[in-house]
Amino acid sequence: MILLFRVDDRLVHGQVAVGWKNALDANHLLVIDNEVASNEFDRTLMEMSAPYDLRLHIMDEKEAARKVPSLARDTQLRTIVLVRNPDVVEHLIDKGVKIEELNIGGMRFSPGKSQVTRAVYLNSEDVAKIKDLARRGIKIEGRIVPTDKKSDFLQLL
Repeated sequence: MILLFRVDDRLVHGQVAVGWKNALDANHLLVIDNEVASNEFDRTLMEMSAPYDLRLHIMDEKEAARKVPSLARDTQLRTIVLVRNPDVVEHLIDKGVKIEELNIGGMRFSPGKSQVTRAVYLNSEDVAKIKDLARRGIKIEGRIVPTDKKSDFLQLL
């Protein structure tokens, strides 16, 4: 089952590998990222950064579109899904993947982006994608760590 679907451009890091894992009692991380999936060095670094008691799978978007539905039904896996940006979520939905709720956890600053929360910077394209995902029926929530108060991310846009 999928416990959390999260946009976080850092992908696997301490907040996820410890904080979210423990709060949700997760045993599986799924990273959906075309770049990491295709780069052996990046894959190895990410595999080394995951805790020993947390299974990690790295897939590109195409493979994920095929496999996420069965992962969602697998009661043995308690999965946190990590993607770098809302574009990945849009791609998955366009391929028929059902996502009910999306956590916006971290998108770092880059030129052209404005600060929305202390850990989220968005440009106009990001805002448009997030609003479109909400129009498609996905609840968009914002929390950096699980102890943060759950909030309606759209109210910040």
